[in-house]
Amino acid sequence: MTERLEDLQEVVQAESIEEIRRGVLATVQALSESLQTRQEKLDKELLLVTAQLQTLKGELNKVRREATLDGLTKLANRSSLDEHMASVLAVHRISGRPSCLLMVDVDRFKDLNDRLGHLAGDCALRSLSDTLARAFPRKSDFVARYGGEEFAVILAEDGEDVGLRLAERLLAAVRQAKIHWEGEEVQISVSIGVASPAEGDEVEDWVGRADKRLYQAKQEGRNKAV
Repeated sequence: MTERLEDLQEVVQAESIEEIRRGVLATVQALSESLQTRQEKLDKELLLVTAQLQTLKGELNKVRREATLDGLTKLANRSSLDEHMASVLAVHRISGRPSCLLMVDVDRFKDLNDRLGHLAGDCALRSLSDTLARAFPRKSDFVARYGGEEFAVILAEDGEDVGLRLAERLLAAVRQAKIHWEGEEVQISVSIGVASPAEGDEVEDWVGRADKRLYQAKQEGRNKAV
């Protein structure tokens, strides 16, 4: 562009109007082509940056989703569970809408690990996770891994009566589930504690009540819901 402007300075000093006209037109055309080339380059760079931003956005969303999931079972993790429970409890306090928590624990899980190894235990937990996901498919249901071999299900629109009925259905589904490990068919059972929040409950109180009922189910022979 600088060279073209210098040429233009020389042209305008000429005596011929036609020569000046041709020189000016040539300079304008050259400048226009240069600007167009620059704009095309900028457009390409903008498309490249936009594509990179979309890729980064997708990767960020993936990381965010994975941060809310348990690595082994792909169910919601403990932090997601705590956050969801707090939200459900807050709605319950304001509206009185019924809600229910199911604490689900694998019976004699240590014996399974000791007999077949921890990888077999992981296989059993993944199988149970699949059963839980199929048993509670509604949008208002929230299934999470609480920790170890213990899981939690929040029913955001149901009380204890419905919760107990669904817990019994889960027990039957777990009994029927087939888990295969190194040529052996593994059978598991679970015990379940069912509880709705009481007036004045914090999340810890709600979990504690369900845990006590889970312990009662264990004491009464396991493979049942209380």
